[in-house]
Amino acid sequence: MKPLESFSIRFVGDQEEFSHGERTRRGEIRIGVFRELFNVPVDYWKANDYREQWSSAKATLRIGQAPVVFATAIRSRMQLNSFIAFWVVYRCGDIACIQNKAFLCSRVPIDFKEDQQHFVDLCGQRSSQSGEGYSVSEWQLPWASIELAVRE
Repeated sequence: MKPLESFSIRFVGDQEEFSHGERTRRGEIRIGVFRELFNVPVDYWKANDYREQWSSAKATLRIGQAPVVFATAIRSRMQLNSFIAFWVVYRCGDIACIQNKAFLCSRVPIDFKEDQQHFVDLCGQRSSQSGEGYSVSEWQLPWASIELAVRE
């Protein structure tokens, strides 16, 4: 596979850090040549919870279903001034369209369950514009690259 067509999400190292008042681990996502490091909060969800969710999301992609959500920041909804965050993989024909989404905990429904279907429902359908009319950042890869990346 060419580096330009790669996709991965993982933890970087095993060390926990303390950042902005919470325990975190470093995460990394790669989409083609794009690479982003991010802090993954591990007070509410533990590192294994994220690994299991990422594994489940990859399994869903392996059977060709999309959209699929990769959770990167799950916090207790009691932290009303905080947020939860995801990377969403949408299928647009032969192209994977990947967007980063975040939601204030205070805006998450009370009956929200922390599973793939509720994550997908919260993130909604793909849109190239925000509710305020701004362009949404999006990365694209050939769908075949996603299929290759999730084979395990």
